Amino acid sequence: MKINDKYNGIVLAVLVLLIIVIVLVVRSVKTNYYTIIIDAQLREKDDNHFKDCYLKLNGNNYLITDYYRYKNDHLIEYKSATSSGFAVFNLIDSNSSYNGSRDRYKKLWYKQKSDSFALDNEKYKIDYVHKDTVVSNIDRTAIKVVIQKFVD
Repeated sequence: MKINDKYNGIVLAVLVLLIIVIVLVVRSVKTNYYTIIIDAQLREKDDNHFKDCYLKLNGNNYLITDYYRYKNDHLIEYKSATSSGFAVFNLIDSNSSYNGSRDRYKKLWYKQKSDSFALDNEKYKIDYVHKDTVVSNIDRTAIKVVIQKFVD
């Protein structure tokens, strides 16, 4: 009886160590993902002042006012609409500077539930979901779009 108890303890200890090693390996494998957050305002269909800065949704044209691109929750690119297209700030390049008024977006905090999502402690109702894209109608003229893409 004492021999079986001794082996049971060893088997249990080995099993616990194996589970710990598996959990550590799984947690250490890093999946890269990109998150894109777009703020857009509804514009008239014949407004061509801003070239190539529109998002079409449900037959409406939305002017993209802010475009944030994150890699693993760190801001790497910011775009803003100008009359000649997007002004792009590549934040990976050490020579570029981002003087945006929304510094809180440099590190992203995003959590999605079935009917809503939280973005930096602000909650938004989900109005439309398609694959990796989530859209929230802020009001009658503004939307917020979140796109998540997982890559190797």
